[in-house]
Amino acid sequence: MRPSRVFAATLLALALSTMSARAEDPPPTGPSPCVQECATAARAAAETCQAGGGTLEACRQAAEAQYLQCTAGCPSAPPPTTGGTPCLEQCGAQAQQAFQACRAQGGTVDSCTETAKAGYLQCASANCANQAPPTCEARCTALADGMQQHCLDEGNGADKCATVRQSALDRCTQELCSSTAQTCEDRCTDFSRGVFAECMSAGGTSTDCANQAADARAHCISEHCQPTPGPTCEDRCQARAKAAADECVAAGHPADACTTLVQQLLAHCVDENCAEPAPDCRDDCDEHAEQQFEACVAGGGSEEACRRAADSAEGACVMHCGDGSSEPDCPARCASAAEDLKQHCVTEGNDPAECAARAAEAARHCVAEKCDGTPEPPTCPALCELHARADFGRCVAAGGSADDCKSQAMDEFHGCVALHCQPPPACGQGCDARAAHVERRCVRHGGSAEECAAAAATVRTACQAKCSPPPPDSCDVDCEQRAQD
Repeated sequence: MRPSRVFAATLLALALSTMSARAEDPPPTGPSPCVQECATAARAAAETCQAGGGTLEACRQAAEAQYLQCTAGCPSAPPPTTGGTPCLEQCGAQAQQAFQACRAQGGTVDSCTETAKAGYLQCASANCANQAPPTCEARCTALADGMQQHCLDEGNGADKCATVRQSALDRCTQELCSSTAQTCEDRCTDFSRGVFAECMSAGGTSTDCANQAADARAHCISEHCQPTPGPTCEDRCQARAKAAADECVAAGHPADACTTLVQQLLAHCVDENCAEPAPDCRDDCDEHAEQQFEACVAGGGSEEACRRAADSAEGACVMHCGDGSSEPDCPARCASAAEDLKQHCVTEGNDPAECAARAAEAARHCVAEKCDGTPEPPTCPALCELHARADFGRCVAAGGSADDCKSQAMDEFHGCVALHCQPPPACGQGCDARAAHVERRCVRHGGSAEECAAAAATVRTACQAKCSPPPPDSCDVDCEQRAQD
């Protein structure tokens, strides 16, 4: 996993969680006028580029480069000094504000993330240099708080979730805050096994306890096994969805429309940002060992005996894995996981081209977060899918039905792909595509069928006029022109 990517994702997520958890603190200041001016100028440059015939991808890259160059010269505002929020969290909150302002101005996720990351690092370097990293006990407290919140989000009672929190805190401190030769992830595995065993002894079902143990391990790794502790990917998506829900309601949109938008945002966020590489041989051994441990405990075995049996089975399994040289590399396993996502998306009845675009974005994020290689930039269809998704959100917020808005978004997606992502068509075909796009937009904005058909015909005629080559120069034409002059 590349540290820079982990750090960027963590600081943005940390800011989101801070905004929800510390509602009593004064909100951080918004982005500076310098950053806002850079965002406005970059957006105008992108629109001018596309109006001049540039492709969506080329114009996006040019605008992104201009934005990053411009914001690099903007001063970093110091974090607010009021309240008890730690310095790094205040810098993270400012970075999130900058990210949201950048996105509102039309910046891409990648360009806005890089800008927010740069601002965070500059703020932290200037203002938080003497802040000590969190202690193991503080990380355990954050882990236990996260598990308690997850328990509450699932609809459980406050007393039960308080018990879950205390149990997680006690076991985390006991197993993770002492010197050991085990790796961090191995210690998190032991911790999650203890959570499963305690859940079963308290009368939980094997399914519920397995889910609780998996959640405990994920939170443990995110809190203890990274240089900067932070929430899990799923928690980051939940925080984004909650922030979007609050903004939607505050904007006065209907509750059912906000629910639809938030559900779509959460599903897309998890699918595209939280994909894990397809398991390799050692991953399969880990999974089988955990299944054996849980089956052993569910069958009445003691935690210690089942732990020894699972470790023994895992060791025997790993012996057959070899050195891993014959297995697919990390990017290939990300591609495999993305292919599974695409097939699942199509099975659910979604458009195959849209599913392929979403899968490409999932593979890109997977490589960025989990592999050592440099990820590819977003594909053109993936950018069109983001554009169509935003169109869906605007449609639902305006009161349209989910089905109608989905159909409209699909038209927008295919129109975008046809105009920007395919090899340049023959001039006449390009004119037809442009006219069809104008007609669809006209209908969506309330025009009658006759008006929109006429508008499309006008665009097609003007476009086709540019397709015809000039007449050949001849003596008769030249003489006729001179006579007219």
